Amino acid sequence: MSDPGGRRLTPRVGFTLAATGLGTVALAFVLGLGLGQAYLGLMVANLVVSGVFISIWNPTLLRRRARLGKGTKLWDWGWMLAFMATLYLTVTTAIEELQARDTSTDLGLVWLAGALVLIGGFTIVNLSMAVNPFFEKTVRIQRDQDHRTVEDGPYRFVRHPGYVGFSALLLATPPMLASTALVGHVLLGVLTFVVRTALEDRTLQAELDGYADYAARVRFRLVPGIW
Repeated sequence: MSDPGGRRLTPRVGFTLAATGLGTVALAFVLGLGLGQAYLGLMVANLVVSGVFISIWNPTLLRRRARLGKGTKLWDWGWMLAFMATLYLTVTTAIEELQARDTSTDLGLVWLAGALVLIGGFTIVNLSMAVNPFFEKTVRIQRDQDHRTVEDGPYRFVRHPGYVGFSALLLATPPMLASTALVGHVLLGVLTFVVRTALEDRTLQAELDGYADYAARVRFRLVPGIW
């Protein structure tokens, strides 16, 4: 089911999130912040603005994401454990590398490229959450919430835009922290999203009314023209 309201809010949400991120990047350059400081500042700025937007356009979702819904697929519990382990490795490696280096490292073009990817990732995730009232933490058919297929916003282009955005957040981390050691951890994290996408998509096609027809119209799960 299409939601015209979602179409109207999409450019407003996207513009504000992007403007906030770019403003934070500019401030980081002006203040001469180090890699870790600038990365953390950009993350916090986007999280704050994201929380405000979702509380305005999809407040019910915030409450539902604060808990784990009944009927979560068994395989998704295993996925969460695997992802948390990957995230833990990524964070600990990043902290160790930053502690071992001079935190006043200048921000350069590689960092800026990573920052743009991070901003893009946040924008996609939040556009997805703004138009999708069923964007919970776990994979389940939300029969208690009249679960339906969402086709608006970024869902017009790929079937799982939220995972595209989350993957972008991960991929932005190595260049923003100037760390080659993080690349392997990040790619493993992206792989976990690919696996979850495949499993979730199969579940939705089998159990959610209207999703198979939507999948026939929007052919690609994550990357247009590829998969």
